[in-house]
Amino acid sequence: MNNLRGIEKLEMLLSRICEQIEAESCICGKVIRYHTSDELELILAERCSVHGVVKPRFIMWRRPNTPLAPEHRKYCKCPPNLWREFLEGKRPRPTTDELMDQHNARTAAGGDGEREFKEEHARIKRIIARHEEALRVSQESE
Repeated sequence: MNNLRGIEKLEMLLSRICEQIEAESCICGKVIRYHTSDELELILAERCSVHGVVKPRFIMWRRPNTPLAPEHRKYCKCPPNLWREFLEGKRPRPTTDELMDQHNARTAAGGDGEREFKEEHARIKRIIARHEEALRVSQESE
């Protein structure tokens, strides 16, 4: 009888250890922040080792001058940004002159902002819709 209790205790301990390992390796339930649709697509393509398709808490666009989560920074293809690099700890706080120079250079580059914004927004909606469908299918098969 004592051996049975010992085995039950070991099984309970093993179960708790497995739950803890699973919780630590799960990447679901986090806020996903992105700058561009390309980044969002790459982030959502990551696989959770526990659940497969990642189920984020919510998805949030960030201005390019703010850093992504450390684990997602590898996907950032935005042009260098003095403020973002400061927030990431890569450089000292930029001076006002440095920030103005950066702003003026980007403003001079121009582009068709409204058209580009609409195209990017439409692509983001498609990426999220595809991900929600993949999530729905994966939950049905469980």
